[in-house]
Amino acid sequence: MRTSRYHYITLVLLFFFVATSAQAQIEYWKPAPGPYGGTAISDLEVTADGVVYAATSNGVYVSTDDGRNWTDASDGLVVTDVRDLMIREDGSMWAVAYGAGLFKWNAPVRRWDSAGLAQTFATSIVESADGNLVVGSIGFAYLSVDNGISWQAKSLDGFQVNIQDLANNNSYLFAASSLGVFRSSDSGETWEFASFGIQELDIRSVETDLQGNVYAGVAPTSGGCVLYRSRGNGSIWTCIQPTTDPLLVPVLKMGPNGFLYAGGYRNVLYTENGGNTWQSIPASGSTVDAILFTGTSMLIGSQGLGILRSEMAGSSWEVSNSGMQSRINSVTALDSGRILVGTEGGLFQSTDYSDSWDRVHPSDPLIQPIKKSLVDPQGRIIAATAAGIWRHDDQTGWQALGPPGMPSIKDITLRENGNILASYYSGIYEFDGSNWFEWMIQGFDQGYRDVTAVHVTDKGTVLAGAAWDSWRQVAGSRGWDLMSAGSVPWFDAQTFAQDGNTILGGTKFLGVVQSQDDGATWAPLGSGLMGREDVQDVQFDHLGRAHIGTYGSGVFQLNPWTKVWVPVNYGLEDNHRVISLAFDADGNGYVGTVDGGLYRHIVSRSVSVEGVEEVPDQFRVGAPYPNPVRTALSVPFFHLDSGVVEVEVFDMLGHRVVYERSIRPGGDQELSVSVNSLASGSYVLRIRTQDQVGHRSFIVLN
Repeated sequence: MRTSRYHYITLVLLFFFVATSAQAQIEYWKPAPGPYGGTAISDLEVTADGVVYAATSNGVYVSTDDGRNWTDASDGLVVTDVRDLMIREDGSMWAVAYGAGLFKWNAPVRRWDSAGLAQTFATSIVESADGNLVVGSIGFAYLSVDNGISWQAKSLDGFQVNIQDLANNNSYLFAASSLGVFRSSDSGETWEFASFGIQELDIRSVETDLQGNVYAGVAPTSGGCVLYRSRGNGSIWTCIQPTTDPLLVPVLKMGPNGFLYAGGYRNVLYTENGGNTWQSIPASGSTVDAILFTGTSMLIGSQGLGILRSEMAGSSWEVSNSGMQSRINSVTALDSGRILVGTEGGLFQSTDYSDSWDRVHPSDPLIQPIKKSLVDPQGRIIAATAAGIWRHDDQTGWQALGPPGMPSIKDITLRENGNILASYYSGIYEFDGSNWFEWMIQGFDQGYRDVTAVHVTDKGTVLAGAAWDSWRQVAGSRGWDLMSAGSVPWFDAQTFAQDGNTILGGTKFLGVVQSQDDGATWAPLGSGLMGREDVQDVQFDHLGRAHIGTYGSGVFQLNPWTKVWVPVNYGLEDNHRVISLAFDADGNGYVGTVDGGLYRHIVSRSVSVEGVEEVPDQFRVGAPYPNPVRTALSVPFFHLDSGVVEVEVFDMLGHRVVYERSIRPGGDQELSVSVNSLASGSYVLRIRTQDQVGHRSFIVLN
């Protein structure tokens, strides 16, 4: 553990921002190639000319090669959790986003334009026979008779329900909802209950065929029928249960051959005769939520495994996720080059600085939203998921550990003795390897706390951050004490990090708070935040520099002199909804985002603008001296061949403040860079030849 003196010296002498772009702004972060496919697919649609679109929990993606490769097409979406797509006969495309309403694709500029219902939790969309638009949501069906210019909220037969799917057979509109099937005979103006004969009313999907049949897919709670058919436009329903029980049916789709396809758990079922008999196609290790036929291929979208593609009607499948970024929940950097990334669709691992990825235990993957992962002293992976805590080793694969009832776990950490601490909706669980112990946290209002962050300090004190306040349990005690920050009587820590005796907490409403006495007292840390930063993660890098990841404002680094949080977003583009940060022992940094996947900043194997790695025996930039410097900086330098050498200096905001260009002979030499006109602060020196680049940091004290 570093001492506070060493920590201070490290911060003062080594605080810098590495530059890698020839432009005035430095591309600090670069997109990592993956992991791909760790997302939920909710819909697949194809245009008349064969372009495929996928609605995912991570935005909209488009493929022009029959689903083999994907590119992001989410520009303009306020919320990227897209639940449904619709392509009308006129070629226009519409998308509904959960929490942001309706959007229309503006093809000339490749951007989504808002089409109303902002902040609506929209789930589905359908067009009636006479051109009305109907959007399903939580609570209402919304009707537009003027192509989306205005909307009217319509209840379903007097009920406010969660609409989960919509369908049209030209005579009726049908709505699958949490309270059964409803139908409308007047293009969405009025709705009536139409579920007689259905035993379980949590209807997930609805579809119609050319013979006038209507089908409903159900999510039963007690092993009841999962598929129903109505031959009378929903007047009466009959169970058409397959022999192979799919557990639930989140999607129904008519195929071009007239067969009905039903998505289930690990299988796609289809019927050639309206549901009298069924056949099963093994399809994935997850729930099938979307089905599409492109003319040459069958595509399925899964809950966590991304896209699977078959050219042989499901006889064999290939993963088809290239370019489809995962929705990332957590990043854990282990020994150099090894990274664990938790996504909405399970856990991925890289051992080569994020160049390539594998699912952890791909033959039996854990298809759960992964909230946090770590490695215990025995080298086993521990994963906090939406369904409890799981442990993995190479011999046994994944094993469920608990806690009782397998609740959703928000955060995990380890005590010094290896015990697991896990945060959940009422407090903290602790696992000693054999038994679970529960530490419920009850506030002064008598309500139990939904704990989102847990941390064990170097002294064994447990810190728990909850939705509105944060708590502390001193080692050896059983009670919990409310923590405050200066004049603020409580704060809502969502993440903790520790370096030496400095503990930082990231909050939703108060920025960053700091404690240097084991969490006994806290105070707000730093300026530069606007008060709206939702701090999702706090991390120290290998040199003790504090970083935060925020939901909406990107990444910040703390200037140790001025105590100002400085944004470090160069290269992230518009992907500023950061969920997780991680740094390895060599200083390589990783950023997990909601919309843009994983970004990385690799310092241990520097890469030129053109992507050419530095070759130590052909190119070398030594440590500059003196450092700190006042007037002129000397830089030992070697390059093999004579040629043009460019010397650039960047300030910590990414502005180029020095530029020199000269022709130099090959061999060892020393460069001199004048810095007497520069203000005091941290700077980055970049030296480039035709195909090599090197960086060094230095401090100016003027």
